[in-house]
Amino acid sequence: MTSRGMDVAEGSGDADTDHLLVLWPRLGRCFDVHFRVAGGSLQEKNICLK
Repeated sequence: MTSRGMDVAEGSGDADTDHLLVLWPRLGRCFDVHFRVAGGSLQEKNICLK
């Protein structure tokens, strides 16, 4: 997982790197992030910005 995951939302053309699928704003500054890793498994994370 790279720290530049947020920048990949528009698609950077890096097919080999993890790419962001969905980013949903939640209450406050929290987001539900869905992304697919190189292996093909779908991951889900909740990120809260301080």
